[in-house]
Amino acid sequence: MDLFNLSGFKQAFLLKDVLGFQEELKKFFDSEPEGFKVIKGKGEFINNSFINGVVYLAEGAVIKPFSYIEGRLLLGEDTSVGPQSYIRGNVVVGRDSKLSRCEVKNSVIMNKVNIHHHSYIGDSVIGNNVNIAAGFVTANLRFDKSRVRVKGLGLAPTHKFGALIGDDAKTMVNACLMPGSVVKRGGVVFNERV
Repeated sequence: MDLFNLSGFKQAFLLKDVLGFQEELKKFFDSEPEGFKVIKGKGEFINNSFINGVVYLAEGAVIKPFSYIEGRLLLGEDTSVGPQSYIRGNVVVGRDSKLSRCEVKNSVIMNKVNIHHHSYIGDSVIGNNVNIAAGFVTANLRFDKSRVRVKGLGLAPTHKFGALIGDDAKTMVNACLMPGSVVKRGGVVFNERV
């Protein structure tokens, strides 16, 4: 399955087994990444954002006001989070990306990604140059709480798994992907009401 161009993504090693990316995220952060500005917060306000965890910032990366960081976050070069974003769990975001007024949990987000306007990305991998429209949701938990079957890849190793969204994909406003969904390169996720 050819979803991602990993050549320009510095943390490509996290996706050597795309189904196991969540475990790779944990291992990566347990080893404390080097070469980043580090902000450690223990439930305190830092630069008008609440931080309860560790944030690793590359050159030009910024956390804008009124964001809530709970867990471990790595931001690549010239990437911004906020204002008013909620980041939790283990999250890696590549370079030149913008996340504002959104919620992201336990996910890998590659380069040149835009996620705005009350969208939710949970337990997912988002490819390069993806635009996530307003109100988009990646559902990450089956209602019966059984393990998620990822289209074309088999069972996920955990009961929470969102989506794999390939490079250059786009989503429409208020669209949703069910757990285990796969969007091909250049794909478009439509809202059924259109």
